[in-house]
Order: sequence, then structure tokens, then C-alpha cells
Amino acid sequence: MKRRSFLMTMASAAAAPLFAQDAPRPALTLLQLPNQTPTQMMSYLLLCDDDSLIVIDGGMPGDADYLVEMIRKIHPDGHVSAWYLSHPHIDHFGALAEILQHEERRSLLTIDKLCFNFPDLAWFENRADEPGEIEEFKYWEKGTPYFPKREVPVPGEKVTYGSVTIEPLNDYDPELRVNVVNNASIVYRVQTPKTSILFLGDLGVEGGERLLTLVPDEKIKADYVQMAHHGQRGVAEDFYGHVRPTGCLWPTPDWLWTNVDGRGPFETLNVRAWMEKLAVKENYVMKDGLHTLELS
Repeated sequence: MKRRSFLMTMASAAAAPLFAQDAPRPALTLLQLPNQTPTQMMSYLLLCDDDSLIVIDGGMPGDADYLVEMIRKIHPDGHVSAWYLSHPHIDHFGALAEILQHEERRSLLTIDKLCFNFPDLAWFENRADEPGEIEEFKYWEKGTPYFPKREVPVPGEKVTYGSVTIEPLNDYDPELRVNVVNNASIVYRVQTPKTSILFLGDLGVEGGERLLTLVPDEKIKADYVQMAHHGQRGVAEDFYGHVRPTGCLWPTPDWLWTNVDGRGPFETLNVRAWMEKLAVKENYVMKDGLHTLELS
């Protein structure tokens, strides 16, 4: 099916909302979206009790159509109250960049504001770990002229959506020279009246250590944590000890979850063992498809 035909079909299908608009709602309904390509990615939708819909990251360019479809199943008019980005890697911003660069997709959404704090191109040219990261950032910049309503997340400044607050906990360290793009991840704390969630993006060991010096432990402690860097080579074990979660959100495909059946170069099995030591009760893994959590 051609892209235009697909988008028109998707828009028609979106007329049936995912949630009844007049039904009683929990404080927050969180959706962890599955990947639509073989690679890792990160994409979350947060539906608040005042009907605000928040997107966190969004995934790869290949995840764009599914993401638009899911948004329009929740809000048939495609309304997004805010879109938060963690850091400038394509498996996090790629879907949004793809949407912004194509008028057909852009026309299906109305985004009130876009919240991110990315280094500029000169920073990438001096500090990026891999040449591909510079090209990814240039791909992001192609979409930004189509969306001027940008806000820079301010650490410690809470934004309220119904009974839900979102609070950025950090900025990026412009002088950091280790795992620099992942460590530029902005960490978002989401708080409902009874539940807290920590979104870590791809934060690395150094970024995690820095965050522990920036904010008090009560801001790190959370009921749920999104596993840093898809659950491998992210923050250190000690950081998760400060979080002490009861549930973990894993934006992790099957090959990464199993470390390619235990024979790959990834550290996911070690991180899974850390969570077992912490007696984590719930693991929501992207490989298993769409996860929906209703949180009070």
C-alpha cells in the first residue's frame, strides 16, 4: 500500500478511540509501545486524567506510522499536549523527525509543545563518540523548521497535566567526554498522586553518578523505572539501588532481552540479575508487545 493510502486508511481507523472518552480514568494510563522494526527503540504514551496526552521519545523513523496510529486511537483529532525527548539518538527521536519532515504525517497530529534540550551541531562535531551520531543529529535538524514551539526542560521545574506532574531532573554536562550522547539524556520524573515513574532515556554510568549528586534521594526513588539504555550498559547497579523500584519498564526487543540467546556482547542478563536482587515484582518488556498500565 502506498504511504498516502496507508495514512488515509489509518486516519479512518482512528475514528474508534482506544479509550472511551467519557469513561472514568485512573490518574495516568501509560502505554509502552512495541518496536515496528528489528532494532531497539523507546516510545511511551501517557494519558492523564484531564485528557492530556504526553509522548516520551517515540522511536525509530520506522515506528512513525504506528505511533501516529496509536495517538489517533487515543485522541481521534491527533492532539498531543506535550512531546518530551530524552536525548539526540535516532532510536528515540527518529519517529518524530520522520513525522515532522512529511506533511502527510504532520497533518494528522496537533502538538502543543515540544520539550527537549539537545546540544548543538558544534558540540557533536567535537565530542560525539561515533561519526554516525553526527549524521543522526543532522537528520533531526531537517525536521525542526517544521516545529517552532520548542521549550527547554528546566531541572526542578514541574509541569502539571491534570493530577500528573512531569519534572526534569537534570540538564546535560557540556564538558562530559565519556559516552557523551547517552549521558546527555534528560531524566524525567513523572508523579501521580500515588505513583512515581523515572524515565532515564539512555543515561550511562557517568550521567547516573552525576544525577545522584544533583538531586536528593527522594527524587531518585520511584515505583517504576524505565531501564536505562534499553536495559544494558546504562546506569550502574548502585543507581538502581537508589531507585528501589517495584516495577521496571524495558524498552527492549527480544534479541537484546536474551543477549542474543546468551551469546551476544550485551549486558542485559547482568542487569536482569540486578533487578532480581532488588526483588522487582513487575517487568514490562517491549518484546512482549504493547503494555498498558493504569496508575493511581
